[in-house]
Amino acid sequence: MKIKITTLSPLHISGEIYDLGFNAFKEDNHIYLLDEFKTMEFFIEKFNNNVNYETTLKDNHKLIINNSIYKRKIPSNFNPSNLIAFVDVNNIPYIPGSEIKGAIRTAILNCLFNIKKNDYNTRCGYLFNKLENKKFSKERINKTLDKDLVEIFKNIIIRDAIKEDVKTKIYQTINMKKDRNHQQNRRKHPLSIANYVECIEKKEEFVVEIIDKRNYLQNIGKICNAFYIPKINQDINYYFYKKGSIDTSKLKGLGKNKFLLKIGRFTGAESKSLDNVRYIPTSHCNDKTKTSAVTFARDEDFIVKDKVNDFVNKLEPFGWVVCEIIE
Repeated sequence: MKIKITTLSPLHISGEIYDLGFNAFKEDNHIYLLDEFKTMEFFIEKFNNNVNYETTLKDNHKLIINNSIYKRKIPSNFNPSNLIAFVDVNNIPYIPGSEIKGAIRTAILNCLFNIKKNDYNTRCGYLFNKLENKKFSKERINKTLDKDLVEIFKNIIIRDAIKEDVKTKIYQTINMKKDRNHQQNRRKHPLSIANYVECIEKKEEFVVEIIDKRNYLQNIGKICNAFYIPKINQDINYYFYKKGSIDTSKLKGLGKNKFLLKIGRFTGAESKSLDNVRYIPTSHCNDKTKTSAVTFARDEDFIVKDKVNDFVNKLEPFGWVVCEIIE
């Protein structure tokens, strides 16, 4: 099976931390990531051993750029002191197959736990029959269900999603309270805990191979959409999203062969735990199955005043992708 993955919102999966002025620098609205050892070798060869690394780096940005002594360059309107790069192989950002597999696995577990008895065959099909129509419960999930699924997932292999020309961009992470009144009282606090992260941009497309040796995933679309559609609708309806932050046209035709996933970092506990089972002890909500705050992506620098409205229309959700079975 091959699926086409299209990113609907910024996607971040943690890689290395880079410090500007040491193994990164900004020039011409781009941040350049460096291998400090190779950069130092270049300096020694160019300046005959008599160099101070940080001073030489500061004075020779153009020299490094002109000689391509960098890993990659990333568009950015920000001037961060450090940033978290996207996970990469040979300096090419990629989506690990384990991220995709984990998101699918969560949807399957949620389906098995919450599904009504007369929907077993239509929704989970052979996958459920393989588990011998066992009755799943909260206790069973905690104690034995993982063991039951080990053999099944050994027969499902999801390749890493890699392409040569993937576009990335720097985003700022903004932690927002869902309760508008609570957020008003925080004022500038979201900036004090913000990070800068490299993300795969929206509208990037990957083709991923899934080896499903025993056809367990014949109803993957129905299973994943049952879990993720309510969550993307919740994301779209948050008051602080700008209109169009998610391209809803890409959601048309969701069904058996087209489905949603939410992957990567900052996707939230509610997308990585089961409906009607999760318990979030750190939540400040009255309902401990819900989070009280969400982390969002912001793609340009800005001046913060005192009100939550300074963040409105500037935020986007992390991690949404749409998957389409193409063969």
